[in-house]
Amino acid sequence: MRYFIRAVKQFIYTAVVFIVVIGLLYALKIVNAPDIPSLFRNGYRSLLDIALFLAAISAIYPKFGYMSRNVIVKKEIEDDAENIINTVFESFGYIKTESTEKGYVFRPKSAIARFLGMFEDRITVTHIRNGISLEGRRRDLARILSRIEYRLGGGE
Repeated sequence: MRYFIRAVKQFIYTAVVFIVVIGLLYALKIVNAPDIPSLFRNGYRSLLDIALFLAAISAIYPKFGYMSRNVIVKKEIEDDAENIINTVFESFGYIKTESTEKGYVFRPKSAIARFLGMFEDRITVTHIRNGISLEGRRRDLARILSRIEYRLGGGE
């Protein structure tokens, strides 16, 4: 279900961006056309083709836009791992929003960052045997993972 929701949000987000760009082109008279359908070669048929293309891209995006990774925690710093994780997330502008016995959920502090992330911006940290598992958006998680691995001793 989460995959479907992410795909729908991505479709809406890309459709809004497309509409804004086309609207700006039309409003600023960069493109000479008497009406919106005449902007495209096949009129409204082209808008349907564009919508289908955006739907296809949006359906694929959650597969590649989100990831889950495990980080091994060395025994000697296992007790300090929680503090290190909190510090790393704080340095990237995240706050802990949920805390359970299995792990934590972090979200950006900034409302603008949350909006631009389509409110699919949470990073879940779960305790696993010999380490932690992180799940979230690929581009956010990649930056955070590299810092966590370095701080926990995996980056040596």
